[in-house]
Amino acid sequence: MRQRLLVPLAGACGIMAALGGVVLFLGGSEPLAAKAAEGGPLVVAGKTQPAPGKAAKIAPAVLHPVEEVLVTVGAQVKKNQVLVKIDEDEQAADTRARRAAVVELEAALLRLKAEPRQHDIEEAEASLDTYRVAADATRELRERLEPSWKKGSISEQHYRDAKADAARAAADFKAADARLNRLKKRPYEHEVAELKARVEGAKEAVKSAEAELEHYTVSAPIDGVVTSLDVVPGTVSRPGTTVWGEILDLSVIDVRCDVTPDQADQITQGQDAEVTREGRTEALKGQVAVVGIAADRATGKIPVLVRLKNPDNRLRCYIDVKVRFATTAVKE
Repeated sequence: MRQRLLVPLAGACGIMAALGGVVLFLGGSEPLAAKAAEGGPLVVAGKTQPAPGKAAKIAPAVLHPVEEVLVTVGAQVKKNQVLVKIDEDEQAADTRARRAAVVELEAALLRLKAEPRQHDIEEAEASLDTYRVAADATRELRERLEPSWKKGSISEQHYRDAKADAARAAADFKAADARLNRLKKRPYEHEVAELKARVEGAKEAVKSAEAELEHYTVSAPIDGVVTSLDVVPGTVSRPGTTVWGEILDLSVIDVRCDVTPDQADQITQGQDAEVTREGRTEALKGQVAVVGIAADRATGKIPVLVRLKNPDNRLRCYIDVKVRFATTAVKE
């Protein structure tokens, strides 16, 4: 029995010697590494995944009921296309009110700027002169009537009426004088500046309301295909904790390979690579985009990303593929 076992072993040793000490194993990474070391291509397993910026979530930003869902799974969508409408009645009303406030303040500012200030002052000065004349006349009349009233030449009612007229005229004169002084001292420039500031503040409030209103429509962040969607009219979801679906753009796709450190030494960024599906002969050409500098702590493997154009979505996402790297010199 021992002799039968020794014969194959000796034959294996002879094959090993003929290959210069390199052992080939089937079904593992060692034969690939050995083949690459001999000058052949390095072929490893990989899995497709979205390239950076080519995947986006469909998710709500406000806690309000869904009003309408405008797309279905499989729909080709464009960036900024509206996918879901959320009930916006309350926010839309607030936005309209803020816009109306801006219009009102702008109208007040126009009126203030259009005020003929010099004309008002001149008019007040003319009124003051009129009231001055009236006050002087009524005062002089009262003074002339007073001796006659004391002598009994005129009735007491006539004198009291003259006295009241003089008092009213004096009061009107004081009021006209005060109005003229107010117009002359009015801080017109300050009023204009204050109203301008209020207009700008109201405009910012409108911008804030309009920005909030945009959250009531969920739009596509990227061009792509809706690959999943779980939302119906009436749905109420808490923002930040809910994802309704996903959009993928597979026009460019990544393939992740987890390789041994020895295999990683044979791969460089920018290196050409070919990707094929299991059981297919058609290959898509790409380039190495990333060669990891740290191994996964659990597996000890180095992540490598190959990026390639994916015309007509020939490669689907998250499927197993084979990646063939051109041979490069082993790094020292």
